[in-house]
Amino acid sequence: MTARTDRPMYIIGLSETHNSTAALLRNGELLGCISEERLTRKKNINGYPVRSVEWLLREHGVSAKDLECVVMNMKSALSFAMETYGSSFTGLYEFLTAITYRSRMLNGLYKTCYALYQNTVNRKWDRQHVSRIASHLHIEPEKIVSYPHHLTHAASVVYSMGKQNDRLLVLTSDGAGDLFCASVNEYENYNFKTIATTDNDFSLASLYAAITVYLGMKMNEHEYKVMGLAPYTNPHQRGVQEAYAVLSDLFTVEGMHILSKIDAKHYLYYLDKKLKRLRFDCIAYAAQKLIEDKLAEWLKNAVAATGRGDVCCAGGIFMNVKANKVLSELECVKSLTVMPSSADESSAIGAAYLAYVDRCAARGVKPDIVPLRNLYLGNALTNDAVAAYISEHSLEREFNIVITEEPEQRVAELLASGKIVARVAGRMEFGARALGNRSILAHPAVKGVVQDINDRIKCRDFWMPFAGSILDIDEDRYVKNPKKLQAHYMMLCFDTTQTAHDTIPAALHPYDKTIRPQIVRQRMNPAYYDLLMRFKELTGLGGILNTSLNIHGEPIVCSVEDAIHTLRDSGLEYMQIENYIFEKRSSR
Repeated sequence: MTARTDRPMYIIGLSETHNSTAALLRNGELLGCISEERLTRKKNINGYPVRSVEWLLREHGVSAKDLECVVMNMKSALSFAMETYGSSFTGLYEFLTAITYRSRMLNGLYKTCYALYQNTVNRKWDRQHVSRIASHLHIEPEKIVSYPHHLTHAASVVYSMGKQNDRLLVLTSDGAGDLFCASVNEYENYNFKTIATTDNDFSLASLYAAITVYLGMKMNEHEYKVMGLAPYTNPHQRGVQEAYAVLSDLFTVEGMHILSKIDAKHYLYYLDKKLKRLRFDCIAYAAQKLIEDKLAEWLKNAVAATGRGDVCCAGGIFMNVKANKVLSELECVKSLTVMPSSADESSAIGAAYLAYVDRCAARGVKPDIVPLRNLYLGNALTNDAVAAYISEHSLEREFNIVITEEPEQRVAELLASGKIVARVAGRMEFGARALGNRSILAHPAVKGVVQDINDRIKCRDFWMPFAGSILDIDEDRYVKNPKKLQAHYMMLCFDTTQTAHDTIPAALHPYDKTIRPQIVRQRMNPAYYDLLMRFKELTGLGGILNTSLNIHGEPIVCSVEDAIHTLRDSGLEYMQIENYIFEKRSSR
């Protein structure tokens, strides 16, 4: 007997930490998932995702009273309560961090007080927060449950990626969880057995975040810039060796545990003391190398201890595709699967799956999990909505607008002629990666296109590379993937062939020639696949440059209004919105 023989079981999963997100599950199938930032237009917003929850229920015709439960991605609210509700305490926190860095005794007192606060004030805060959610949805508070943070990460990758019948090693790692920042788990037959954890105080991801801040960028948002900068550095420079020595002196890996000499809250003070006068690029390289080395050592120890070479990974640190590349190339790793958009936004999905599996067990039925077919889990626009917006705002005065029954052909022609085109079509992607439906696209062999997009359109740092969308039939032409790992979601990084260097250079990292590919299969996105095929017919190339459709610092485009704002306020000249092709009049 399976769960599908019963009435529909609807479950909402929530992530309320940075980039808060809601996911809706029905009988083991993910119907939709959307992050609050897309609807509020406030990047990486945290807290209860009110608009996301309301959108999911409305979009899929589900009443809140029909929900089996609402599931949170943490057991304790404390680790994000201050960030969400108490920004006024930031100065106090920084003051306490500074004085405890200089005194071991004060640091011990701080930890004791922190633990007492967890066991008293935080419990009351949890109850109040549950009451707020219950009041919003008009459901019983008993329907709101929670799971340990890192368990939700582990479940997200195993269940969404269709690995539920496998025997796996599952690693999770991020800045912080309920009690720990990383875990090693054995998975088999719907059971996770946690065999090792790393305390929040010893977080590798927190060090990378501190490096990001130290280099003058934004924590929990610009870490990818450090990763993108690192390959440009000559590793033999003296400064690189000095920076690496400073960072590596902090961490040791003992078996399946990662240890740090100082608490994570003190990393920034340590860096400020130890890295002064070292070049920014040397620091970026050293930070990236440290993350790769320590994660690799940790993974190798876990494989040796468990004998399991099929590895799944989730948590924010695995957004680092260069580190994923190192892990995937380890001889002991038979296969590597990384959760798409593996930071906290995807833990909402994992939370929903965990509740579903437990509810099935309580009813004596076997879970019937449907693996993700794709990540197009958000809203879709209609031609009627586009037409109404054009009429309401008299856009024909500002743009040349053409409606066509074959938008993919027109976009392919524009790309083939060297034009940069934004594409808004089909359902919006979930997560941090644009996968063709809310993307900026370009010919990957046009000279200067990377600088053009960075300068005029994205308005971001000059050194940042872009990704490539590659037809599945052309993967071997461009990508070196000897283990045949699945690379549909831009979560893995590979070396590339000479053909790629010669023909699609703009889709590669400009310096080390690696690629973070989206291997496009027809069944996953027929319209986008058709566009790529038409582009290939015109150019002979089986791939294009692809980057997210947003102005730097803003969330990815969601609505028609967002799309027109981005077209109007950036250097973009062409945009497809469903069957409409927009062209700025000034572009002629």
